[in-house]
Amino acid sequence: MNQQMTISTSANEQNELCIKEIHVKNSDNKKTAIYFSVEVDDTEYSLWFEIEHVWSKYLSTDRCDAAVVCLLYYAMRFNYNIRLNCSMSETLYYNLQYQLIPQLHAADKNLHRIMIYPDRLVKKYSGCQRAIGMGMSLGVDSFATLYEYNYTELKKLKNYNITHFTYHQVGAHHGLSRGKQGPYTSQELFEQDLKKVQTFCKQYSYPLIVISSNLDDLLKEAFPFLYFWESYSFRNAGAVLLLQKLFSKFYVSSGFNLNEFHCGTIWDCGRYDPVTLPLLSTENTRFYRSNQNWNRLKKIQLLSEFSPSYDYLTVCMTHSKNCGNCEKCRPTLLAMDVLGVLDRYANSFDISSYRNEYREQWLEELWIEAPKLTFMREILEYALENDFSDLPAPKLESIGEKKIFGMAKGVRIRKFPHLKAKILRENLLERVQILGKFSNWYYIEMLTGEKGYCKADYVQKLTE
Repeated sequence: MNQQMTISTSANEQNELCIKEIHVKNSDNKKTAIYFSVEVDDTEYSLWFEIEHVWSKYLSTDRCDAAVVCLLYYAMRFNYNIRLNCSMSETLYYNLQYQLIPQLHAADKNLHRIMIYPDRLVKKYSGCQRAIGMGMSLGVDSFATLYEYNYTELKKLKNYNITHFTYHQVGAHHGLSRGKQGPYTSQELFEQDLKKVQTFCKQYSYPLIVISSNLDDLLKEAFPFLYFWESYSFRNAGAVLLLQKLFSKFYVSSGFNLNEFHCGTIWDCGRYDPVTLPLLSTENTRFYRSNQNWNRLKKIQLLSEFSPSYDYLTVCMTHSKNCGNCEKCRPTLLAMDVLGVLDRYANSFDISSYRNEYREQWLEELWIEAPKLTFMREILEYALENDFSDLPAPKLESIGEKKIFGMAKGVRIRKFPHLKAKILRENLLERVQILGKFSNWYYIEMLTGEKGYCKADYVQKLTE
């Protein structure tokens, strides 16, 4: 039996979010739903999560950890203390109240240092399963996690191999790309994507736990609008904490490495997962960030040798079948192109459309997008380091019709205007003609007639 500890607190009636009760209901369609009664600003909402009845024996019905984690970011952002009329895991309470909340507040004062007032604190379950889970979306990050733990040398660590997949309806199916809404509703996208995930799991014999919820709708109704990227780590972790009797470990497929760490309300919450995820763990379920130090290009390179990804890889923001043009499809196609693996994904993407309609323009636009977007920078640098034959030169700034000459002062001449580009000449010291400019590089012609790029600072313009 769980030991229980009562928490005495002073009353604070101002600005509180209250989770009042938990109840469970079985439906006629072989589903079980768990309901949390949530009160915000004197309005009561019902937050529910639904799973297939076969998994219901693993539901954590005696504690409201799942609801607390799902709502935590919003409570901090809009300055609501959290009062609980139900129990909470002792470890999670400590992690949040004395570790995560103070640290997030220190990073960004727009994330307020709120208080959590639990009715009781409860300890670890006894006799739990030791399943190891991950969320499977069929995207690059989730496929990389599956590959990492079940198909690399890590497969030798049997206590870390993935045993179950989950699939969550917590707001990811928003259908937005570049600020524009796609043709399908969130529910339509969820149902269409789910069918693909179910087909994949059946083919490769992985148990799949589908967690449906009204979480996204509740958040939009109860609080000012926030984008999904601001809180998805909290939403997904909260959904997993419904099943603490099942999962001992759960891998979160991270899109960011520690060198991209930022914390605060203007940043994608995945950028501070290394801090957040361990502190969303409980006595029963521990969260781990997966994918080692792989960047997105490295993940695609690894997956290109992982045949289960060929027919199922799905990255699209607006369709259940990759549209080939959204903010995720576009860089994925470019990455597969420079890696030389496009044809392996002919059943996942419209490769001919990419080659005939977009390829030349998108490769040229890498020069403009690389300084702004990390993934585009990775693609461009790989193309340069591997002397990708189809990479076009960038468009040059005009320098007018008049010929301009300069003296190169011991400079390296490169094939392209980038330090990763192939070196054509070392220590050039001669008069050159300046043909154009790109950023802080000159495009020059040498006395031999050979052309290339060099840093503008190393060329002194000459007067006629």
